[in-house]
Amino acid sequence: MAYAKEQWIPLPGDGEVWPRAVATTGRDVSVVLRNGAPAILLSPGRHDVRGGFAWDERPATLAVPRESGLLSLTVDGQRIVLPRISDQGVWLGRGEQVAKARDTLVTNVYRRLDDDVPTRLLTVFEIDVAGTVREERMGPVLPEDFVPLSLASELPVQLSPDGGLRVQVRPGAWRVTLGARARGVVDRVTLPQPANNLPDQEVWAY
Repeated sequence: MAYAKEQWIPLPGDGEVWPRAVATTGRDVSVVLRNGAPAILLSPGRHDVRGGFAWDERPATLAVPRESGLLSLTVDGQRIVLPRISDQGVWLGRGEQVAKARDTLVTNVYRRLDDDVPTRLLTVFEIDVAGTVREERMGPVLPEDFVPLSLASELPVQLSPDGGLRVQVRPGAWRVTLGARARGVVDRVTLPQPANNLPDQEVWAY
């Protein structure tokens, strides 16, 4: 992770399940309780943050900050391909057997083109998900010669080098908002080819 200014970063855990031996870039850091969650203060720059937990009995769930990105989970030496995530956190115990819903994902795309200098494009992806918790890919999500500026999401999401999105989805209705600008002067905009969970038609406003 990289930051341009000093800021507080929330960590997994809570007041009862506290992260230990937290270090960044080879240096131990102090963990404090902030807004009900453990957090560390990071200086500007790029950081690799590591830590661990110790408990007598493994909790059923581990609180995970909403700001977290993509999640990889291993329990008892076994990788959990589809971690169960809820408002309480990520599930660490053995869940009950439930009937599996069919995995489906429906995306609606809305874009607004602002004739400014440079030309700006705001894209909203409305995602309706059913089935299991899983990772899905979308896109490429931007027209040619546009570069991303901002990304806001109700789900863990990451922009890929190929211009697509990696989204860790779970059942429900979600929204992802992507801001972008043109590299140079624009006289026309070509719609991206629909691929990887993008619809054949989009709604544009100018």
